[in-house]
Amino acid sequence: GDYVYVADDTVGLQIVDVSDPSQPVRRACCDSPGAAQGVCVMGGYAYIADDTLGLQVMDVSDPGNPTLVGNYDTYWARKVAISGSLAIVSDDASGLLIIDVTNSSHPTLVGSYDTPGYSYGFSISGDYCYVANFVDGCQIIDISNPSAPVPTGTFGAYDYPWNVFVRGNYAYVADLYQGLAIVDVSNPADPQTVGKCFTLGRARDVAVAGNYAYVADGPSGLQVIDVTDPANPFLVGGCDTTGWAVGVCVSGGYAYVTVGSEGLQIFDVADPESPALVGEYDSPGIARGLHLSGDLIYIADDTCGIEILDISTASSPTFVGNYNTPDIAWDVVVSGNYAYVADNVSGIQIVDVTDPANPSFVGECVTPGNARRIVLSSHYVCVADFTAGLQIVDVANPEDPVLAYGYDTPGDAFGVFAAGNYAYVAEHYSLMVLWLPHAVDVPEGETLPVGFVLGQNYPNPFNPATTISFSLATASKVTLDVFNIKGQRVATLLNRRTESGVHRVTWAGTDETGRSVASGVYFYRLRAGDFEQTRKMVLLR
Repeated sequence: GDYVYVADDTVGLQIVDVSDPSQPVRRACCDSPGAAQGVCVMGGYAYIADDTLGLQVMDVSDPGNPTLVGNYDTYWARKVAISGSLAIVSDDASGLLIIDVTNSSHPTLVGSYDTPGYSYGFSISGDYCYVANFVDGCQIIDISNPSAPVPTGTFGAYDYPWNVFVRGNYAYVADLYQGLAIVDVSNPADPQTVGKCFTLGRARDVAVAGNYAYVADGPSGLQVIDVTDPANPFLVGGCDTTGWAVGVCVSGGYAYVTVGSEGLQIFDVADPESPALVGEYDSPGIARGLHLSGDLIYIADDTCGIEILDISTASSPTFVGNYNTPDIAWDVVVSGNYAYVADNVSGIQIVDVTDPANPSFVGECVTPGNARRIVLSSHYVCVADFTAGLQIVDVANPEDPVLAYGYDTPGDAFGVFAAGNYAYVAEHYSLMVLWLPHAVDVPEGETLPVGFVLGQNYPNPFNPATTISFSLATASKVTLDVFNIKGQRVATLLNRRTESGVHRVTWAGTDETGRSVASGVYFYRLRAGDFEQTRKMVLLR
């Protein structure tokens, strides 16, 4: 109707008249006993997930005078939905609760299912309830018989993926609260978790060498896990660090671990079951990401930019040089004479390290989010850009890097690894496998793991021609049109049924008659079944 009902935490239920959307007016407020987390309105009643005080029922038949009429006490109610005469409640400790609200003043419990982790939210479709279950992913529960809900499956069983390392057919995920998860990515379209090893700390980073995964495990330091059998990883050794272990790389029998405010620590892992501290360096900032290049190690050192150390003698790392970046250096990767720094709101900073003792600024590219982790793929930098998902920066000309394209992941992107044609993104609650359009060896028609996607054209800006890449999860009737800035159709590049997979179409900057169009901004739109997406490109003649 004309009202919006807001679950307003400790303030309770707010009722707002939006009959005039330009001037919403608060009609009433009713303070619930707890802290209102969610609300659902049906048949003149508002049902409130009221945190530690469970389910509250309010009569809102008169929106100007809501009154509390009933309640059912749960441990920690997060969300509520109504299905017929039943209230479905997700509860932190009790999982999924099904409550009969036929008598609104005396709700009664009908059935429940205690999910393995903390039940935060859910969605109902037909006879199934999909529960977002903190720690254990999504639980699928059959509620066709409300008195006896039955679990039927799970998916997305990640807690907080922080970073990822890919080798061969496996992705190794540092999952903040769960430890190490191993995912079979031999079929990128259908990645499957095959093994897990719980760690006691906070898994922030992972590197794999030989048959072992080395996990930077926050307050638990360095943890070493045998991954010989990916389905059965197990902890074999570990060593405390003086600070929180946040980054790790392994080379030549040594594990190099960044430990926040304590800088860098170096461990001898010749015997992975008994790692031993052999050297350390206290950097001036908060050591985060790191990259090895020969006898040098580059450390992303927070507000102090990058620190460059000589580690030719592992027991005595020595300072070589420093470069202060504009914001907060989260990660660094080095190739040739250049260091590429993920510098939070300052995006990607490119530094000339030909003379490591005197690094100098070369170029920068500001990304739309907050650059957290980076990895190189050909002459592109893949950026885990936090709120902006995955961003790809063309660094063919280091003095003038260009944001090429991006993919806005559903959650915040924390980590990224590139291998072959794919980027593996550790984002909030999931590992995403994304096809990289710039990977020129992707065969036409290859299956794409992420469904329907319209890639950014490249090059962009362009002259005289550009390539547009897209992927289809299923075979579909496809139209790909180009429009000018006035919204007039300039050209139709594709109009036919197209098989699933990756496809490319070239536009030569001409209209339907073959005449060259003028320089300027153009838009290209892909329609495939119910999917539609539009992107912008620039022609410079």
